[in-house]
Amino acid sequence: MKLYKKVNKAGGITIPQQLRHALNIPKGAALELEDDGDKIIITKHTPTCVCCGKAEDVRVINGVELCESCAKMFLGGEDDGTDNERSSW
Repeated sequence: MKLYKKVNKAGGITIPQQLRHALNIPKGAALELEDDGDKIIITKHTPTCVCCGKAEDVRVINGVELCESCAKMFLGGEDDGTDNERSSW
């Protein structure tokens, strides 16, 4: 499927609804943009922990992506491998 969109005055483009639905991209989803020469590659963003790089059990806390283990360390606890819930994780 090839679609054409113009860049608006603010410098943005709108991803057509049919394409968003086909790729399961909900409104408000984060996307990654990559420059590949004369192409722009757009992919779904996979949240990853800024500390350890894990992609499992990642939450965004005050705009920072953290996994459960690293979040517990920042909260003053240590990750001992148990499932002791200190918050609503």
